[in-house]
Formats: sequence, structure tokens, C-alpha cells
Amino acid sequence: LGSALKRPALLPMPAFAARLAFGEMADQLLLSSIRVYPYLLQQAGYRFQDGDLETALANII
Repeated sequence: LGSALKRPALLPMPAFAARLAFGEMADQLLLSSIRVYPYLLQQAGYRFQDGDLETALANII
């Protein structure tokens, strides 16, 4: 996100701080990694507007 905004991400949030601020939801929202692959959508003919997250963020900012 910092690169999309052309600003440095000055303060990374440690996991303990995220858990303190957001409780159990921190693990679900901020700390876990879920890789999603659009294979089925692409096979069905769906065309994404942007090819990657970096391009998508640049276009909405």
C-alpha cells in the first residue's frame, strides 16, 4: 500500500499490537495469509480489470 501511495510505510504494526487493537479479529483480518487463485473465474471467461494488486491499487488511488 505504501508503494501505491508513493509514501513509505513508516510504522509496521507488530502482531501483538494488532491483537491488542483488534482482538481475535486481527488474526482473521490482518495477520493471516489467504492465497486466492481466480482459476475458475478465468475458465468461465471472466476478465479482470487489473492484472495484479499493485495495478489495481494504483488505479483506485
